Amino acid sequence: MRKNFIIYVTIIAASIAFRLALFYPSFFPNADAGEYAAFVHEIAMNGGFLPSYNSIYFPGSNYIYPPFLFYVTYIIWIPVSRILPDSPYSMLYILLGIAIFAGSIMNALIYRYAAHYKTGFLNFICIIIPVFFSIDIYSLTWGGFPFIVDLLFFVAVLLYLEKDKWNAADIAIITLLSAAVPLTHDLTWFIFEIAVFLILLFNILKHRSYRVKQSLLVLSVSSALGLYWWLPRLKFVLSAFFVSQSYGSGPFTSTAGQSVDLLLVALYLLPVIFMSFLEIVGTIRNRKMENVDSFTLAMISTAVGIIFITRDIVLTARIILYTYTFLMIVVLKNLHLLEDAVRGLKRSDIIKKLKFAALIMLVVAIPGQLYTGVYSTHFYSSGEYQYDPGLIKWASSNMVNGTIGAPLIGNYLAGVDGLPVILYSGFIVGGNQINERNAVIDLILFPNANFTVQEVEKYHITYIVVQNNYINSTVDSHLLTFSSSPFHFMRRFSYYTVYSIGY
Repeated sequence: MRKNFIIYVTIIAASIAFRLALFYPSFFPNADAGEYAAFVHEIAMNGGFLPSYNSIYFPGSNYIYPPFLFYVTYIIWIPVSRILPDSPYSMLYILLGIAIFAGSIMNALIYRYAAHYKTGFLNFICIIIPVFFSIDIYSLTWGGFPFIVDLLFFVAVLLYLEKDKWNAADIAIITLLSAAVPLTHDLTWFIFEIAVFLILLFNILKHRSYRVKQSLLVLSVSSALGLYWWLPRLKFVLSAFFVSQSYGSGPFTSTAGQSVDLLLVALYLLPVIFMSFLEIVGTIRNRKMENVDSFTLAMISTAVGIIFITRDIVLTARIILYTYTFLMIVVLKNLHLLEDAVRGLKRSDIIKKLKFAALIMLVVAIPGQLYTGVYSTHFYSSGEYQYDPGLIKWASSNMVNGTIGAPLIGNYLAGVDGLPVILYSGFIVGGNQINERNAVIDLILFPNANFTVQEVEKYHITYIVVQNNYINSTVDSHLLTFSSSPFHFMRRFSYYTVYSIGY
């Protein structure tokens, strides 16, 4: 028992240290992190209650994002803001800390499941792979905090679905976890529902009456909470999926470079894919299929992601992250198949080869993994994602009398400064947010058109932030100069220029 406790603590500590290293030396959460801090701000500005309408993130639009993580962050922020010196960045760092801790706990759970009945070297692999090759590492680099936290809930539920019997405490915990999934991250809930439904069908076919009841409980709770949250927001979901303006990054962002950088995730997959190949060889040589578990079925369920590949490569890549996580767990659980793959060699030869492979992993793969993670972090702190501290500090007291139209830096204007912002570049928006974003694009491309004047007045657009590399350049066949009415120069920063709007 003491030995296991030490192992769990080691896994959590090593996971936290490795993930913090990704952000050295700035230790600054980037990319989507500002957006999530903005949602925490919305709750804080509404006195701790969930707002019906946003005040700072596409102001006046419906509040949409599942709120569980943001409520947890807000609850932690209250005492932190009273005990420690107040900082506008505190919400960002609390979000980062929760995500890192959640990913580390998930790694300990994966080890607990996969290392069962294993000893020695195979146990060692069950520690190394989650700590250094779990997909939450990549997700942290672009600020995917709700994804990481909800993936922990997802994995925990699947672990419970592998238990034959539940006591009263198990039922209470699984109910809470099943409720938290749809209230933490939208895409995770979508995949979760498909996976649990597939597990339910499998249990029915196998005549596992008790596990059928388990699956029904999970599916009922998650479906009820998910429908409670999303049915009133169905119009938003449909508009985000079917309206062409609702996805991609608009005319001011090149999506090609971002799609290429999504290939970074492939480097995280290599050790697990290699081991899965060896396990397939081991299965063939063993002439016996391993038992199908909940993680195998969850991995199969993510095949639904293929339907999005022609629609949105980014969304498809996000779904692959789930596939990889479940594949990793299945591979670790079946590590004994590695020995079947090399059956016929002398025992001493097997040990030498496995130890040599472990040495290569430690000497080459783990530092390489760290380099990849750091590179990804830097990528999501540059280009269209560029953070400009000078702008953020100045904006807090100089851009307070209206709504700001901004590219992705707007996430930080809202999340750090608490300013009302309409983003005119980014990933997915829907409903009235589409109209607000199009109004800013119209302002940039057709500044003096009558419909633009009406939109500017309607949404109280008072300022516009533009990346310096787009000024005096041709964008979407329009020359952008920002040198005449209604644009009035205010200040230029390292990466952005600010104009006020006045007709």
